[in-house]
Amino acid sequence: MSAAPQMPRKRPSGRARWTRVLVGPAIAAGMIVAATGCGGPASAAGNSSSAPEKPDITIGVVPAVANAGLYISAMHGFFSAQGLHVKLVPIVSSADVLATLLNGSVDILAGNYVSEIQAEANNPGAVQLRVLAEGSLTAPQSRGLMVASGSPIKTLAQLKDKTVAVNALNNAASLLVESALVQHGIPANGVHLVAIPFQNEAAALNAHQVDAAWMTEPFISIGEAKYGLTSLYDTNQGATSSFAIDGFVSTQAWARKYPKTAAAFIRGIDQGQQLANTSRPDIDAAMVKFLGVTPTIATVITPDTYPIGVSRVRMQRVADLMLEFGLLKRSFKVTPMTG
Repeated sequence: MSAAPQMPRKRPSGRARWTRVLVGPAIAAGMIVAATGCGGPASAAGNSSSAPEKPDITIGVVPAVANAGLYISAMHGFFSAQGLHVKLVPIVSSADVLATLLNGSVDILAGNYVSEIQAEANNPGAVQLRVLAEGSLTAPQSRGLMVASGSPIKTLAQLKDKTVAVNALNNAASLLVESALVQHGIPANGVHLVAIPFQNEAAALNAHQVDAAWMTEPFISIGEAKYGLTSLYDTNQGATSSFAIDGFVSTQAWARKYPKTAAAFIRGIDQGQQLANTSRPDIDAAMVKFLGVTPTIATVITPDTYPIGVSRVRMQRVADLMLEFGLLKRSFKVTPMTG
């Protein structure tokens, strides 16, 4: 199959689906955030029958638009209204923090399904994870392969034997890049993947340290504004259209030990997910407050789609694609992970 032509980003057309509502001013925040917030319904802590067994929880989170629902819940105090004091700790990728989830240093991981499914499939019995809620699905132009300004690379075919940056190897980024290549007649191993954190990818492209980079928001919009990066290929299409990127995961043991805490977290995150899907101003404010982007950049970021609940069908699609591209050695059923 011949390579697809460059797909230009069309930001303005993506704005019409957002409902405009009023929110307070965004406030710059540090990298580690105590997400207590204010507002929301009466606190569940006042009801002893539903009060969380563990009110102080730590969440490891990849700082990206994928976790907008989490940031909105923190910003509006939806967790504190459920009796939770939540600390958000930034991470590079899920694979980097899975060990801390297993040893209890982190209570919940907001990260990609690929790393989590790999951990469970490769360590049966030793790693038992529970998806409490889904995080995000890819949307048009929210992720994709980017190239430097003036790059001679105009099609996927021209990436063959080139170096491509991803935030971590053998995770969701690798899967989406390899899927895109194969769909356009390029072997999955036809490029050289290197790991560069999202926040450093744009500078690496601009310095010509890599030929292309798989990027997510807000780093796409930052790179476009700062360095003039251009879109080569939107990975939200074909086999990976509306792809389940990440979710909020604990261990099975943690969910059994703290069922009221897990339920309180789910109630809080559901409120944030709903606003992430319906209120563009809330997304903008969360990006400024938690990711430190400028208000101007925030308004041009392309958001994801933020589901509520857990879909086994969507998660199984991830596992099946992982098997197809060699990230799993055998078929894997996600049912135990979804409760």
